Formats: sequence, structure tokens, C-alpha cells
Amino acid sequence: GRLDRFRTEGEVSQRTAPAFTTTYQSRSEQRFSPKLALVSRPDPEITLRASLGTGFRPPTLLDLYSRTVSPTTVAGVFSVNEPAPDLKAERIGAAEIGAEWRGRSGTTIAGALFSQSLTGLIYRSRKNPTLTQSVNAGRAKITGLELEARRRLADTPLVVFANLSMLARSEITENAALPASVGKKLTDVPARMANIGLEFNQGAWTGSLVARHVSHIYGSGDDLNANVVERVFGSYDARTTVSAKLAWHVTPYIQLALAVDNLANRQYFDFFKQPGTSAFAEIALRY
Repeated sequence: GRLDRFRTEGEVSQRTAPAFTTTYQSRSEQRFSPKLALVSRPDPEITLRASLGTGFRPPTLLDLYSRTVSPTTVAGVFSVNEPAPDLKAERIGAAEIGAEWRGRSGTTIAGALFSQSLTGLIYRSRKNPTLTQSVNAGRAKITGLELEARRRLADTPLVVFANLSMLARSEITENAALPASVGKKLTDVPARMANIGLEFNQGAWTGSLVARHVSHIYGSGDDLNANVVERVFGSYDARTTVSAKLAWHVTPYIQLALAVDNLANRQYFDFFKQPGTSAFAEIALRY
């Protein structure tokens, strides 16, 4: 179990007309986060795992005390988001079961199923056409699976591997601040991530070649999942990129490495346009 206690205080001031200063009294909150985990090995090659736990994310100072003014679609009319000093922590309850098999031939196969329940998610609630304030209004459900496989190629220094994370469900189930978001996918979370690659380890040399795939992401604030266009400023594109790295251990304490990201020079956006092919040289000293 873990016990967290945090205290916050803040002040909002504006120096331009109409000038004002608002000071908020300090407040504190505490959270106990228990976790129960069980691991069983019914066979030397098989491991079974299960866990239950809870956690939380406290509201940030920006959530609590920020006052922002932004223009609306009407000329000369502005929308104000007021501070929300009474926000509570966002909470999560999580459960997971998994299994792993390690064969004598050097093959590993693992998988896990997980489920998460999120409550108290923070959203901006509109009080009137020109005023919003953040509130703990949302609930969400997540279910998914993770799979992984690794195998050493016989009598070689090469290991092939692949892994997959996939969300079968990732959606808002309740949101009093924005009812239209119910049933929509959570923002900032890809539904699928996958990697497949090759690792090399021979004496003083190590290396890797990895292809990574990430599915489309709905960015922060896109609670209605409206941004489906890709390859434009502000989008979060689905993409598959390839990277490679080769390292030489000159001594047990000195390593030289060369890494190349986005080998195929894939053009994609994570809000901003991302770099194409990039190379990095590295010297690492370990002592």
C-alpha cells in the first residue's frame, strides 16, 4: 500500500484592466493506494500473474489555479476559464491477469489481459457562453491485452521478437460536463502499438533493428474525436517507423554507438511535423 498526502495553495492576479488579485487558501488531500499481486509458478517454464490495485493523479497547479482568456468565433467576445481550486484527484482501479512460458529452446511467449476504471476525470464545464470551469465530471473504461514473443535463432547471436498492445475498449462512459463525449475514445491513447525486431549480441558488439507501429491518436481536447484527418498540422498520425542501432564496447567501461531513427524517412505529424531520418552518435562512459 502507498499513502500520499499533498497540499496546494495559489494566487491568480491580473495587472491589466480590470486589475485584480485572488488568493486561494491552502488545501490538502490524501489518498491510500493499495495493491495486491500474486505470482505462481506451477511449472519451471510457466509463470502466472494476477493483480488488483488503485491509483490516482492529483490535479495540477494549472488545473487548480490557471485563469485563461481566449477569443471566440464572435469578434470582440472572449471566453474565460476560471480557476478550480476545489478539484479532487482523478482515480483509477485496475485488474490484470497474465501468463508467461519460457521454453528450454530460448523461446518466450507472454500475454496479459487488463481492465481499468477511471473516475473523477477533469473536464471543462461551460457555465455560460463565455465562462468555463474545470470539474471532476468524467468516467471511463479501458480493457485490453498485451502479447509478446521472443526467440533466439539456433546457434546464432540473433534474437527475434514481437509485441503488441491493443485496447478492445477505451471510452468515456459518463461526462456531465460534456455529454456528447460519452462513447467516444479517450484522448492521447493509441488503440494499438506494435513492435517487431531483431537483436544482435556478439562479444563486444550489440545491435538492433526495430519496426514500430502506433495507431491514430485523438489529441488533448479532441474529446468528440473529430480530428480524423492525418498528415496535417495538429494531427496525430498512425505510422510505422524503423530504427537501428549498433554499439561497440571498447572496454567494459566505454561504449561507442551509432543510432538511426526513421530509416525510411516517413513523414508524419504528432501535432507538429516530426523529423525524418535522424542519426545520433554516442559515447557512453560507465564506472
